[in-house]
Amino acid sequence: MKYLQRIALLLVVSSNLVGCVPIPSKNIETPNVSGVLTEDGVGLEGYSIQLAYGVSDSCSVNSRQEVLSTITDKEGAFIFKNTYKWSLVRWALPLDGIDYFNLCIIAPDGRKKWAYIPQIRTPSWAPDIKLSCENEKLLLEPKEVESGFKIKPTCEEVRL
Repeated sequence: MKYLQRIALLLVVSSNLVGCVPIPSKNIETPNVSGVLTEDGVGLEGYSIQLAYGVSDSCSVNSRQEVLSTITDKEGAFIFKNTYKWSLVRWALPLDGIDYFNLCIIAPDGRKKWAYIPQIRTPSWAPDIKLSCENEKLLLEPKEVESGFKIKPTCEEVRL
């Protein structure tokens, strides 16, 4: 029995040395994202909006990550509720970084446009995002996502 206790103690101490603690934790996969899609100040109804995190094209069938979808209401408003993922390890060090959320906006006639939103976040903390998207400012082609703020945001972030 003492042998198992020593192994457990060794695992706890070594994991602490590399900056993680073996405690199950609930990490934020995507934060709350809400916004409005407009054209010339008028809300656009019936547009499908797909949200993906860390990918260049959330409309692509090659995206390996889960894509969230919603449809704009008559005022052009859309909402994505936050999603979580469980982890068996809790990082003891701050792991903040810049990540991109990709919106693919699909018009009722099938035309697609893209928007990218950079965000500083950690696995356990990500602020809610409120957006104002003008249809004419959205990108006509997806961009390659790279680290840092290399893609100019195409939707304005509204401060809460």
